[in-house]
Amino acid sequence: MHIGICKLSFHLPQSHSLKDKRQISKSIISKVQNSYNVSIAEISENELLQQLTLGISCVSNSSSHASSTLGKIAKYIATIRMDLELIDYQTEVFPG
Repeated sequence: MHIGICKLSFHLPQSHSLKDKRQISKSIISKVQNSYNVSIAEISENELLQQLTLGISCVSNSSSHASSTLGKIAKYIATIRMDLELIDYQTEVFPG
């Protein structure tokens, strides 16, 4: 068993209130959960209007599969929300 984690940080230039940010966040989380079998949540910078940090985790029987899945999710988010700027992308896979 391998556990993959990913931290994605985005700049939200179109967000002018926490309500805007939450709407963007919930939309992304819902679409990722419907498309991939992973856990995803907003993990930090909760009160900053134009910064969103998401944490994603998955479990797989292969480290390469876990890494590939997390990479596909990052690309998927970039295609569904082209207005977001990816600031930071970190992935790590832990063997189990």
